[in-house]
Amino acid sequence: MTWIKNPADKDDLLWLNVRGNIGFFKKQLLDLVPDSDLFKLFTGQMPDVKYIDGKPFLNKDPEGFKNVISYLANGMVLPKLDNFRQGLLLEDLDFWKITYHIPTAIEKMDEVFKKVPQRTSKAALSKWVDELGHLEIAKMVQKKMIAVD
Repeated sequence: MTWIKNPADKDDLLWLNVRGNIGFFKKQLLDLVPDSDLFKLFTGQMPDVKYIDGKPFLNKDPEGFKNVISYLANGMVLPKLDNFRQGLLLEDLDFWKITYHIPTAIEKMDEVFKKVPQRTSKAALSKWVDELGHLEIAKMVQKKMIAVD
């Protein structure tokens, strides 16, 4: 979501007012969530919507709403946020009835394993420590999932 006033292509945008912040996002993002309350808001299916200057007014945290729009714009992939902000994002997604998937530890490890070469140097392996953590790297080496030269 962008907090600017004069975009180039106005026909493809949905405008709104989030606690006094005027912003917009692309209409096509709604196609990702046809069963959500966000979709209902912009398709006239939600009663009791307050409008200010022709824009729906949301009494929601502007940064939180921006995270919801970013989530949609990034292919409905949860961003890496600290635990507090992640919790707020999940609450906002629940509020709008937007589905999400929280990857399990196994799914996260599988994604990282796809990136780690079968044989790697200790120096190269250190870059993966941030993503997996020391304990998981040690387990991988111990189980001979990866060989360290």
